[in-house]
Amino acid sequence: MLIGAGSVVNGEGVAMAARAGAQFIVTPGFSAEAVRKAAELDVAIFVGALTPTEVQIASVSGADAVKLFPCFAMVGPRYLKALRGQYPQTPFIASGGVTLENCAEYIRAGAVALGIGGDIADAESMAAGDHRVFTVRAKRFREAMAAAREFEGVRSN
Repeated sequence: MLIGAGSVVNGEGVAMAARAGAQFIVTPGFSAEAVRKAAELDVAIFVGALTPTEVQIASVSGADAVKLFPCFAMVGPRYLKALRGQYPQTPFIASGGVTLENCAEYIRAGAVALGIGGDIADAESMAAGDHRVFTVRAKRFREAMAAAREFEGVRSN
């Protein structure tokens, strides 16, 4: 299991998360300060971006991956595929609006990983303490992603 910290917006947040044991950092947008601090502390950082300009800035900054956020705002997987065409060396993480129904499309469009929140750990189940449901939902996502990757492997051969 890897432990990370999300919604980090600056270098101070990166340092706090690293001291708490975070092995990776996720930002909602680009912060050069956060990227520098993550590099200094040898912690992976996935920076948020949405537009081609933001993706380009994030790509050359030293970020380990670009978190395309929020995915659903720009037509989803088709937009990711278009960005991958322009930035083929950039690893993309699709986040924001990723569901069990569309996660395979994001993988087929070129996402190396997915950011999934409420579709696995919804507020109602968390409040009820029903954590078993998280395991079941996570397993469904893993199966859908594996099938999409297998399909892409067959298609590219």
